[in-house]
Amino acid sequence: MWIAGLLLCVAGTSLAVVGVLSRLARLPRNMWVGLRTNTIMRTDQTWRVAHTAGAPWLLAAAGVAFVLAGVAFAGSSWQSIRTLAILVLGLMIACLILAVTYGDRAARKVPDDSRGGEAVRRTVR
Repeated sequence: MWIAGLLLCVAGTSLAVVGVLSRLARLPRNMWVGLRTNTIMRTDQTWRVAHTAGAPWLLAAAGVAFVLAGVAFAGSSWQSIRTLAILVLGLMIACLILAVTYGDRAARKVPDDSRGGEAVRRTVR
């Protein structure tokens, strides 16, 4: 179980670093880490806006990863913590989905300069 705990600590740390850099609008647009949709990747401005909006959910996912790592380190066997681990992992995935959803919605509100300053569709349903 310690290997799973160690991997979750690495994942939590990675999510925390991305979340903090996103919150501070200091995460440069890149092809390796961050939120990925066509809208978010459109410009540097949409990238910054989306990551600032999604940062709280990235940080929440990091926190959940650390909780799950603690469960993995504390558990005596997979059988004893299986249900809790599955629930917490589902919560972590939900936080990541919310980060992408909020980020994409924020990016859609950024005006598209390639269309002469015309605003991109502002309602997401």
